[in-house]
Amino acid sequence: MRHVPFRFLLPLALVLAPLSACQTEGDGVTDEQRLTLHREFARKYYDAGEMAQAERQADMGLAIDEEDQGLLLMKAFLRLKAGTRDDILIAERIFRGLAKKGDYRSKLGLAETLERKGLNLVESAEGIEKGKLSTEAKDPAARCAELRTQSKAAWKESRETYLAVLAERPSQVQAINGLQRVTALEGDLEASVTWSDKLLELATTEIEFWKTDLTRPNLSVVEEGELRKRISASANLLVETHLTSASALVKLARRPEALVHLNKAVEYAPLRSDLYSRRAQLQLDAGFVREAREDLRQFVKLSTLDLDHPDMKRAYDLLAECDRQLASVGG
Repeated sequence: MRHVPFRFLLPLALVLAPLSACQTEGDGVTDEQRLTLHREFARKYYDAGEMAQAERQADMGLAIDEEDQGLLLMKAFLRLKAGTRDDILIAERIFRGLAKKGDYRSKLGLAETLERKGLNLVESAEGIEKGKLSTEAKDPAARCAELRTQSKAAWKESRETYLAVLAERPSQVQAINGLQRVTALEGDLEASVTWSDKLLELATTEIEFWKTDLTRPNLSVVEEGELRKRISASANLLVETHLTSASALVKLARRPEALVHLNKAVEYAPLRSDLYSRRAQLQLDAGFVREAREDLRQFVKLSTLDLDHPDMKRAYDLLAECDRQLASVGG
């Protein structure tokens, strides 16, 4: 289990202990001051990855002011991150309430929650069909159909909510990212590819902007670190978007275009083993056997999977197939 860094623990112990005392001794600390501290420590725990502690601080603050929008927003995102069916329902309820007040972050949260809700509904339907989940419904098949209908409704509302955010903020990256995902879930692969192209354009522009900013004179160490983090985040977004687009293009039988996206993904993340395995399959399907063999070798070299893992076994099987094909043509 991870722990909050000491630099967070010490101030927390020093500050919250007096607060506990003041509640009983009446030393003049106001509710607003307590609320401010709970907000600050909830954020610090969240940034440190200590989600349970972050939610505890949020709940302590909400016990003082149950309508504090910042803490409600954090609690909703924490529940979304947890991702269970019950968590998603709680997140949806909170986000809906906040979205009515016009906060675009709440609308983004609601859109992503509905996206995840749709996935949970499909997973439930599949679980019932495969006998992994029980149902009290007299007609399990009808129940599965109902769950899938509900998932489509959730994705439709998710898409509409993402679009509502874009109407207010035309270049909002998270909304565009969500649209490339949810349109793919809805089966509108052409739309998904279009949103992916838009996202790639924005992310590439962002990277170029941050790189240019790195050349600014008198840049402090802190500023440089922050810029490099932004560049890294944009590069990661580029890779994931290229993968999303490649998957959609394969389903659309546009494999050459998908291969271009995988080439770009490898360019940005040359140490990610999974990229080589995915590209190898497309290379092999296109008849580029030598290139496929090289990608498979890179996958085996970079992968941390056990040798008996199904992906590793498949890689070795494909390597053997490549060798056979090359041997048959004298290669």
